[in-house]
Amino acid sequence: MTYPETLQYLFQLQKKGIKPGLSRMLELLSAVGNPHHYFETLHVGGTNGKGSVCSFLSSCLHSSGYKVGLYTSPHLVDFTERIVVNSVPISQSDVVRLAGLIRSLDAPIHSIYEPSDPKVGRSSRSSISHQATFFEFTTALAFLYFMEQEVDIAVIEVGLGGRLDSTNVVSPLAVIITNIDFDHQEFLGNTLLEIAGEKAGIIKKNIPVISGVSQFELRELIFETAAPLEAPLFQMGADFASEPVDAPFRSNVFHFRGMDARYRNLSTPLLGEHQARNASLAIAALETIRKKGFFSSEKSIRAGLLNIHWPGRIEVIQENPLIILDGAHNPSGASTLFSFLHKIEAPGKRFLVLGIMKDKDIEAIGQKLFPWADEIILTQAGFQRAASPAELLAALPPVDKPVHLIDTIPEVLEFLKAKSSSNDVVCFTGSLYTVGEARAALEGIKIPVPLHG
Repeated sequence: MTYPETLQYLFQLQKKGIKPGLSRMLELLSAVGNPHHYFETLHVGGTNGKGSVCSFLSSCLHSSGYKVGLYTSPHLVDFTERIVVNSVPISQSDVVRLAGLIRSLDAPIHSIYEPSDPKVGRSSRSSISHQATFFEFTTALAFLYFMEQEVDIAVIEVGLGGRLDSTNVVSPLAVIITNIDFDHQEFLGNTLLEIAGEKAGIIKKNIPVISGVSQFELRELIFETAAPLEAPLFQMGADFASEPVDAPFRSNVFHFRGMDARYRNLSTPLLGEHQARNASLAIAALETIRKKGFFSSEKSIRAGLLNIHWPGRIEVIQENPLIILDGAHNPSGASTLFSFLHKIEAPGKRFLVLGIMKDKDIEAIGQKLFPWADEIILTQAGFQRAASPAELLAALPPVDKPVHLIDTIPEVLEFLKAKSSSNDVVCFTGSLYTVGEARAALEGIKIPVPLHG
């Protein structure tokens, strides 16, 4: 199969939907030799900021001299962004090869790898891969790639929730929970306590937990989950903290107080005060794994924070007009984005471009972001779950500002080219799918197949 054909096959698996549970994942991994047993891991869950924390961890560990795998989702432009080793995405040819291997599980896997470890088995049940969901298949592919690459450690982002997420098969060195807020209620529950219970499901016996959860009741739930498992718990604000020093438009400067060390004037190019908190979660996690053989010096931490590249998260992609991309897809993320946008001083108009998935809290996202905008553009990413501009208009709160309904993101860019001036600010947001398409269009990237299926 070619790379586009492989992606078409993978994206078709999305029609199976989301099926929480670990039994299929464990069976699939067993069939390909349990690759997740061959490298150490860090497991990162939460509502917002998971990907940023993962990226901080990966960058700092890479700067420390380790070979690091990074598994995140979704991708912005190309599927290969999901599976990265030492900042280099998996090659398209490796995606094709490993996807083909997983699809042909009727072949003895041990004949391909010929490992000496008895943990590697075989399967003659070709139906295993066909039962897998998109995320299960992709997770197995990532773990196989990390095993082949002989990574020292892999940073793994939870896909959805935690307790029943496909990634919750790893035995990590540490667990990180960024924060907890409303999102994916149809799977995780309608209250924050229910959602927190699912997120806390990644906590393991005797494994350190680094928590950025702020709400009192939820902090208590994290504690009550960790205590009987004898999992050491380190909480932001109590055991470690970040202190903003300066937040110039192009960078972030902050102090860090940890369990073992204090670092002054740390800097990262990721924008927004929330990224200082995300970086602090990562540094605290690095402190907890030092005794497990993974040491990161102050120099490597500073280098890792500076060298990070995590597009689509309050990313300035163009000047004159200023164009900002951010994947805020829930009310909490929208609130964080608003706190950043309202500090921007610009003499021109402020255009808000919204493309949101149907299953999100569209009204609440609009309520958070509408006060910033002078004009609003409603659009739709080329993805099956995306709400149409008309559906967005019906779900969003009434607003006494110009609202434009434009079907596609390339058409939005043409509209802005004619309508905006060099003094204006444009923000694309509402979904990483929307941001990914905008980024591809702005950079002139040709996508071989539909971006996300």
